[in-house]
Amino acid sequence: MDWDAVRTSLRGPGAPVSSVFTEDFVLRPDAIERNIRAITERGLGKGGGFLIAPCADGEYATLSPEETGEVVAAVRRGSEGTMPVVAGVTYNDIRVAIRAGQAARDAGAVAVMMAPPIYWTLNEEAIVDWYTRFAAA
Repeated sequence: MDWDAVRTSLRGPGAPVSSVFTEDFVLRPDAIERNIRAITERGLGKGGGFLIAPCADGEYATLSPEETGEVVAAVRRGSEGTMPVVAGVTYNDIRVAIRAGQAARDAGAVAVMMAPPIYWTLNEEAIVDWYTRFAAA
């Protein structure tokens, strides 16, 4: 990964993008794409900025790794590929986090963000191990 290119692309405001679901919790990529198109047409991204999608505001409890990729793809389509996407891949299972990160990368995310597992008290060594395992995948 070219870290300098990632740093250069992530300039300006980061806008979190909430995922859209039906009442039955079925993901609506078409609605996400439409929302992104509307906000970019109104000026978001002109002169910089990036999108955070999924934005890890609790969606990890609902989205599968494959749906994470669908969200990233919908956001990329909605912005016509003009804005970089950082994908939230916070999961409590490293295997699921890795699959979500790979799906996000394959869909065009330039980077991911993730919190360490939230249900356990981890020492520094365990947190470093968590991110090392993720990065190695």
